[in-house]
Amino acid sequence: MKNLLFEIGAEEIPASYIQPALNQMVTAAETYFKEMRLSHGKIRAEGTPRRLALLVQGLQERQEDRVEEAMGPSAKVAFDAEGKATQVALGFAKGKGITLKELEIRSTPKGDYVFAKVFQAGKSSVDLLQEWLPQLTRKLNFPKSMRWAEGGALRFARPISWLTGFFGKRELKIEIDFIRSGKASYGHRFLSPKAISLKDANEYEKKLKAAHVVLSFSERVEQIKKGLHAACKKIGQLIEDEELCAITANLVEKPIVLLGHFDSRYLALPEAVIIKAMREHQFCFAARDKEGKLAPVFLVVTNGCKENLDEIREGNAAVIRARLEDASFFFREDQKQSLEARLEDLKQVLWQEHLGSVAERVQRLEKLSAWLAERLAPAEKESACRAARLCKSDLVTLMVGEKEYASLQGVMGGLYARLGGESEAVAQAIAEQYRPRFAGDSIPESKAGQILALADKMDDLVGSFGIGVVPTGSQDPYALRRKTAGLVSILKAQEKDLSFEEFSLAAMSLYDAKLTVPAAQLLPQLKDFFRQRLENSLVEAGYASDLLEAILKQRHDLVREAFARAACLSKIRSREDWEQITQAFSRVNNILLKMSGAPTAFQSSLLGAGAETTLYEQFLSLRPQVEQAAQRGDFETAFNHLATLRPAIDSYFADVMVMAEDPALKANRLSFLSQMSQTLNLIADFTKLVKK
Repeated sequence: MKNLLFEIGAEEIPASYIQPALNQMVTAAETYFKEMRLSHGKIRAEGTPRRLALLVQGLQERQEDRVEEAMGPSAKVAFDAEGKATQVALGFAKGKGITLKELEIRSTPKGDYVFAKVFQAGKSSVDLLQEWLPQLTRKLNFPKSMRWAEGGALRFARPISWLTGFFGKRELKIEIDFIRSGKASYGHRFLSPKAISLKDANEYEKKLKAAHVVLSFSERVEQIKKGLHAACKKIGQLIEDEELCAITANLVEKPIVLLGHFDSRYLALPEAVIIKAMREHQFCFAARDKEGKLAPVFLVVTNGCKENLDEIREGNAAVIRARLEDASFFFREDQKQSLEARLEDLKQVLWQEHLGSVAERVQRLEKLSAWLAERLAPAEKESACRAARLCKSDLVTLMVGEKEYASLQGVMGGLYARLGGESEAVAQAIAEQYRPRFAGDSIPESKAGQILALADKMDDLVGSFGIGVVPTGSQDPYALRRKTAGLVSILKAQEKDLSFEEFSLAAMSLYDAKLTVPAAQLLPQLKDFFRQRLENSLVEAGYASDLLEAILKQRHDLVREAFARAACLSKIRSREDWEQITQAFSRVNNILLKMSGAPTAFQSSLLGAGAETTLYEQFLSLRPQVEQAAQRGDFETAFNHLATLRPAIDSYFADVMVMAEDPALKANRLSFLSQMSQTLNLIADFTKLVKK
């Protein structure tokens, strides 16, 4: 067992390219070693802007020898009547690299066949690695790749500067097009530019650290956090930003945090604008003073240099100053025109091709928000509709429209609404309209905000699907999966359930003739897409897969109800009599699979005495209680009522021939069981639950 090191040295790799490439390296290594029958310890990949490195502990030095058996032609074809080998047998033996004497004849269910045992000697891991590592390098995918040598076929994120490979103390000879590996790696570009001679895979990280390179991503992140908090001690408190920590960690090889200042007059700008200017353009962190107010400082992560710090500080300050100066101009000019006055400008802004302007979209959002408010929060109808009317006006402001701060759309609309004298409810709803923006983001806090966010996402979903813009496995340009997951999150938080089908139809009705997909085709597509997102949400909540199939098989229109039924089943499946009850319920559903067509009208006069009448009367007595409990969301009580039917159901199937020879009797019994199935399915399709 020896450790493997493979390093690809390159020019500055974009920060966003690094982690995906490292993930590919780990996955490819795991797959290859499994295929090659090589045992190994921990596999990890680490990267910096100048390198991608694959590190494997305890890799097997050689494949195990293997004997494979291969079945060949039938004995009748391989040998003639005198037992002499035919050309078929000769060809089979030659193909397997063995002699005729090594062929065996064995009896099989198909008759006598020829078999060959083929010995495969295990290959050296060195040979395998020297063949595979160039393939690994060529197959790494990046958002954009480049060629950099005349006639070279190799494409990579940035020009490759060096290759280094070691298996224990053995140097690997790796050649990729015109690039050949060597024993050298390189340290920090400025602090340790000379080559680092390596003799062993085990000394790689230690020598890099001595050359001012922190190879471990997690270690760089930790150093950044410590540096940020240390720099903020005298100021107040850091504004935490985990994502920015990860970004900056992939921008440097040796992180050092530097504190700088900007003119306090820019604090007149909204906080979100200042933080965004520093973050997006310079990858700088912000901080608050000891009173909790935004401090006129920035914290930048530099690449290890301790010289010329004043120049670095001033360079960052100059860029931030220019950005904030632009923002100040935008902010002043934008306030000269109200959001209401900008509605006319939205007529000139195309939302999506074939779906009209943003102004038309705003009109739909107003109507859909009113429809939602009437059902979810009537008291918020006025605020929700007003917010919907103004929610897209910030798209034509300088701050958002000039693309400098496009990611603040909604946020700036809320600020301008507040400054323009709109109510706090309206301003907050506008600011919250896009939430949740990403996985793990919170839903809008205000009711009006939730209504507007629901309307916005549903209008987007219906419009896109309505013109055939449907997400595929790899493409989702309008982030419809994320937006629909947001619909699920917001609907789950409501005090009342809202039918997704009714919601979809309401949104579809507002598009007039713009939608090209027929409604009869569009609605099932929307419902299926919504079900997938609901199922994902339930999986994330920790519910078992069979449980999800059981509750979503019949109904997935109501989000709150789906979660309530999942919680109920998850709890009650620990009952001692769970298996017996669900088996009884499943028999009801299973026998209905034999029914063709719709059930006939049930006739109580056709009921037989004994078990059939007993079950019918018990079910008829319990059904109202079950339906009432289900209607108020108390599915455990509904289940407990139904559970009392188990003995009667068992007796029914023991004593009653459902599929009777008399057609009328058979149809009547199936009609009764169909009614019972509908009531059982208020909780779940119990046939989908995995039995212990």
